[in-house]
Amino acid sequence: MTKPTIHLNGTSGEALLEGYRTAMEAVGEAVRKLNNETHPNARDYYPQGNHAYQDAVKEHTERRVKLESVYNELMELAEHCDSIVTEIAQRRAERNRV
Repeated sequence: MTKPTIHLNGTSGEALLEGYRTAMEAVGEAVRKLNNETHPNARDYYPQGNHAYQDAVKEHTERRVKLESVYNELMELAEHCDSIVTEIAQRRAERNRV
């Protein structure tokens, strides 16, 4: 994964971190809605044959896994930004103490 370099000429670490956190919240909400509101119901599939419901559950699970993968990537990017923002803040605090 290519992570952003936080420097003076680019987007601030705080702005990047906030953006990743906002995106994580949105993807997390999508995962919750997918799980709570769209899980296949066997009654909706039995007219299609014996395997239709099992296929639908498998496809549903694959969608959830994809969303969770995106969430995890955003988390990794947010953690990267957070560690750099924290490191920069610590350096500033040390300079101000001297």
